[in-house]
Amino acid sequence: MKLPFTHRTRGCVGIALIDGGATVAQGHWGQGSLENPRGHRIDGNPRDFASDQWRGATGKAGTRGAACVLSIPASMTTEHALRIPAMPDAETREAAGWEVAERLGVDREEIQVDAIRIGDGAEVMAVAADPTIIRNILEPMYAAGLRPTAIEPQQFAIARLFGMRHRRAADQSSVRAVLDIGRASATMLVLTGDRLSFSRQLRNGGQALVDAVSSNVGVDPDRAAQLLDSDESSEQDPIIEQAIARATRATHEDMAAEAVACLRHFGVTSRGPAPGCLILTGSASRNRHLADVLSRICGIETTGDDMLFSNRSAMQALRGIDGWQAAIGASMHPVTKRESRRRRGDGSERTAA
Repeated sequence: MKLPFTHRTRGCVGIALIDGGATVAQGHWGQGSLENPRGHRIDGNPRDFASDQWRGATGKAGTRGAACVLSIPASMTTEHALRIPAMPDAETREAAGWEVAERLGVDREEIQVDAIRIGDGAEVMAVAADPTIIRNILEPMYAAGLRPTAIEPQQFAIARLFGMRHRRAADQSSVRAVLDIGRASATMLVLTGDRLSFSRQLRNGGQALVDAVSSNVGVDPDRAAQLLDSDESSEQDPIIEQAIARATRATHEDMAAEAVACLRHFGVTSRGPAPGCLILTGSASRNRHLADVLSRICGIETTGDDMLFSNRSAMQALRGIDGWQAAIGASMHPVTKRESRRRRGDGSERTAA
């Protein structure tokens, strides 16, 4: 008999508000990898998007179905570490909502809170957002025929995506670090099995690297981004290659120092095994020299996110779309929710944040 995680299943529509725009994506998960992923990117302020833009994005992405899950970025949220006794998920979120409201000095109705339990103890990560901002973004989606069923923080969606291959009981002791580097920000995550165990924002994102190359090499930002991409031709002019390495060295080392601090903090607080590898993902993660610097300074094997894909064509379908990681992770929300209910052996639904 096949285990549930090996079945081929289609996710819902995932929508990620990230890096100055929105990404609409959907994927199939089967035999431990992404199959037939598809997506489309809209640049601009999501608060200004009309229903026609959402309708056009889903059409260009080739997504199927109206049900969708929305992933929101760190710039729209505040993160809070809480200690809440063990209780069902819905009660944990409700308790977290009241505690965060008290911390912020606002009425409970003025914030929207999602929360997950970190590790096996009483520690809970709660993420709060302004419901008015979210409501203004949702209204054009409803008008476009979409049906948002859940809203979640970006780090929760990315953690879900990189936990998809570690859902068996035998995988629950596997510890990996994930460094998601977007244009605007970067986030270090640590996953234990398919559970998020640690999350922290880094100071610099991909734009800092683009700016460094642009100013030091003397090219415009678009060309600087192309020069940073590790998928560019390996026949790079040695002089330009050296200039790129010099321009990015300080930012790379700063990122690596923050990554080391995150890993040390995780080791002290979790008292568990250290991550066995560091996975790089995000629109700005495939830049030259970054993996080497991280591997050297962090003292950990560093790899890319290629293991998520069933084949190279599936990978290329998403590579050029900023924010696909959070969008595909959000797309997998109903898949992991169904399996969570099977693990508990009941039919209870998890309330959307």
